[in-house]
Amino acid sequence: LEIYTFEISARIVAGTNVGIGTSPYAYLKYGEKMYAGRRIALEIKEAVKRKRIHNVVA
Repeated sequence: LEIYTFEISARIVAGTNVGIGTSPYAYLKYGEKMYAGRRIALEIKEAVKRKRIHNVVA
């Protein structure tokens, strides 16, 4: 019998928790309430459109 354990921290930089939706930042920037995952997806999509994806992903 082998037992494996692991731990994850589902946080995004600046203390935004993935499971708790709507941040003031997203509302101010996009004019709508949204979860962090949707905001990140929008920012990646915009970076691709502007050919600046290398600035937002490592």
